[in-house]
Amino acid sequence: MPCYNHQEYIQEAIYGVINQTYANIELIILNDGSKDGSHEKILELEDICKARFTHFHYINKLNEGVAATLNRGLILSSGVYIATCSSDDRYVANYIEAAVNEFAQLDDSFAMLTGNANFIDDLGREIYFDENHKIVYDREKAEFISLKELTYDYDPVDFIRGYGSYRHVISGRCGFLQATMFVKQALIDVGMYGHGNRVEDVGLCLKIAKKYKAKYIDCVLYNYRLHGENSVMLCRADLSKDIIRLLLTEKEYCLAHGLKTEWRIRAYTELITILRGGEFGFVSKFLMKESAGQFALYVVTKAVKKIKKRFGASREVS
Repeated sequence: MPCYNHQEYIQEAIYGVINQTYANIELIILNDGSKDGSHEKILELEDICKARFTHFHYINKLNEGVAATLNRGLILSSGVYIATCSSDDRYVANYIEAAVNEFAQLDDSFAMLTGNANFIDDLGREIYFDENHKIVYDREKAEFISLKELTYDYDPVDFIRGYGSYRHVISGRCGFLQATMFVKQALIDVGMYGHGNRVEDVGLCLKIAKKYKAKYIDCVLYNYRLHGENSVMLCRADLSKDIIRLLLTEKEYCLAHGLKTEWRIRAYTELITILRGGEFGFVSKFLMKESAGQFALYVVTKAVKKIKKRFGASREVS
């Protein structure tokens, strides 16, 4: 559990691990140079953690960033499997038990196992999204209920069957690591978390997909918190730029494996997010090397599909 400036949520995150139905757990908390009261909040639960867990480690260190912090925890861990929990999120009570039991039925070709996640707000209340991706609290009025539905443009059968494949990761159908458990040795084998890029979860999924398989458990095992200090909410355009940079390092591999279309569509999707953030210079620089005409065609086609969808919905109502 890496922690950075989450004094309001860190204890809730820790209790989410304490209350797991699975007994044999090693908990490693790494406070990555927090400037708030996170350290004191963690210390308040230190005795409870020592009594609850098979092993408990708490490291209060200087800031190194998420990837370096996760790698440090990975090396320190002693288990066969490893899972992470952000210090502002919360596990569902049966998460570890469900993941360990599922792994027990898989062979050594599997390195990653992921479940679905709900969204919660700063007060821990479940939140949903309408058709315009706006937050709503009434489940009956929601278009998107969970992380799977909101994040991935998917056909349910194809999504589950192809989960974790390189094609799915590069297309944006897999890449977030909420509710994800790994085989520790496989993580070490692929080089662990990469530095210098805030989308370390996507990069790790790509590395794993080149050598191993992954499986999706179609049930909610994680509560992903959205709040004002959430990095995804604050830096969506910047995160999209990091995905573009990651895509550029993967372009040669995609071209060699017949994934040019998937690569291009993912890049164009991220470019639209960057444009919405006002980063015109970054997009222009990218399109000088890639096809600006194809990007324009993609934008127009996407807009037409959206108009047709809304028009069709209006006709049904009338």
